[in-house]
Amino acid sequence: MLADFMTMKEKFGHLKGLTLAYVGDGRDNVADSLLVCGSMLGVNVHIVTPKPLFTHPDVQKIAQNFAQDSGSKNLITDDIAQGVKGANIVYTDVWVSMGENDWSERIKLLKPYTVTMKMMQMTGTPDDQLIFMHCLPAFHDRTTQVGEEIYEKYGLNEMEVTDEVFNSKYAWQFTEAENRLHSIKAVVAATLGNLFIPIACGGGGIPVIVKDGHLRGVAGVIDKDFSTAKMAEDINADELVILTTVDHAFLNYGKENQQAIGKIKVGQLKQYLAAGYFAAGSMKPKIEAAIEFVEKTGNLAIITSLSNANKLADGVGTIVYN
Repeated sequence: MLADFMTMKEKFGHLKGLTLAYVGDGRDNVADSLLVCGSMLGVNVHIVTPKPLFTHPDVQKIAQNFAQDSGSKNLITDDIAQGVKGANIVYTDVWVSMGENDWSERIKLLKPYTVTMKMMQMTGTPDDQLIFMHCLPAFHDRTTQVGEEIYEKYGLNEMEVTDEVFNSKYAWQFTEAENRLHSIKAVVAATLGNLFIPIACGGGGIPVIVKDGHLRGVAGVIDKDFSTAKMAEDINADELVILTTVDHAFLNYGKENQQAIGKIKVGQLKQYLAAGYFAAGSMKPKIEAAIEFVEKTGNLAIITSLSNANKLADGVGTIVYN
């Protein structure tokens, strides 16, 4: 979020009074964070999403409390025209979040919410006061393996954003990605003076190449789970804790017979991994990172939710051991 709002300020010179329209899954962590942080900073945040994907009421309440102090005006709506009207920033994210596999249902719900040039024009905002943002990676063409798989299965060349918008004059997503580095450096500079030493690594973004005068994404991301596991190994961490949106890793996730995994030996977990129980791009890299850390260090790895972070001593989550 720091990098996102840093990018907005870089473009517009200020934050207060800007209007940000997030178009997509209104329940995912990006939408929640934009809504709450925007409300803190005086940015008007519109969450434009189908009714079944409306932002959770608890998150809306937190945002509204901040908005009362900052003066921001928020909106949760399924009406695209109403939601994007007057926007300075149109923001989207992938349609299926970590730990989810319901592509068919999500595509059915969100296909009308693909960010197109028509939607950008529906804002009614002058071109020099309008940008597009995306936290990346994005499904905007078929040049990646996942993009091709989506096309073969669902017949879609694009998903949350069209290639036309992604490579348009409005596109600021690569500046946004670059600003992650600068925002991390700012946090380090701000906290070192208070004798706190942050140790951080991250993922996301997407490597790019220049092709035909345009920046093109390639099939590669920095995986935050693997980078975290590597950092934990290098600093001789006693435990690796991977915090996500669910309390445990699951077998048969999202099905009637789903089963939470508690304490488990690394060998057994490797068997479940080989059997294909964990979805690529969601729980699978977390499982792989945990296995690698445990095998290399002999120490514990824990996968659980952020809300369980203060309960680790109670044995919560999926605990992987040798």
